[in-house]
Amino acid sequence: MKQSAPKKRATFTIVFLLGIVLLFFATILSLTFGAASITPAVVWEAIFYFDPSLTEHQIIREIRIPRVLGAIVIGSVLAVSGAVMQGMTRNALAEPSIIGITDGAALALAIMFAFFTAVPYVGLLFASFIGAGVGTVLVFLVGTLAKGGLTPAKLALAGVTIGAFLSAISSGIAIYFDVAQDISFWFAGGLANMDWRTLQLIVRRASLVYSLLFVLLNQLRF
Repeated sequence: MKQSAPKKRATFTIVFLLGIVLLFFATILSLTFGAASITPAVVWEAIFYFDPSLTEHQIIREIRIPRVLGAIVIGSVLAVSGAVMQGMTRNALAEPSIIGITDGAALALAIMFAFFTAVPYVGLLFASFIGAGVGTVLVFLVGTLAKGGLTPAKLALAGVTIGAFLSAISSGIAIYFDVAQDISFWFAGGLANMDWRTLQLIVRRASLVYSLLFVLLNQLRF
């Protein structure tokens, strides 16, 4: 039985507000846990009554807050991108590993680590974007060339096939050139190096993505 529009809006509002509340409490808890045990009262003081002479305040302000905010921004971008990916492909199974994004990026990184070891972080990031784009194009191309045109099921099948092919090449390069550990560290990710400067960079990029996405969806009436 389908819900009416008012009930759907009410359900969405409740879930949204509940998510905000849970996110708030999770943020506070994450600021208290770590190598140094800090109470919520000290966290409050560090945020609103910052004293640079106190080590606990410095830990909260310079280390933990940037990491928590970075995790929130990155998580929101991943969630939105996943929802848009599933909506625009009309496939509830659509995700980076299904439509070639993950395996394409992995192949590009394997090539960079094996043959271009002096490339800086920005170069690796750019290469991973190119690899992800190439992998996605290959998946859609194979799915489109299939008899009957592209369908959600064919997109998933093409993604699994192309993904396995790209992953096999990546694994071969990683093993032969002994760069598997570097690739694993890259894909594992982490927030250990997150600071205010890096957070500002991420927020600017995320804002740009959201702005472009808003314009695109408004034009498509998605």
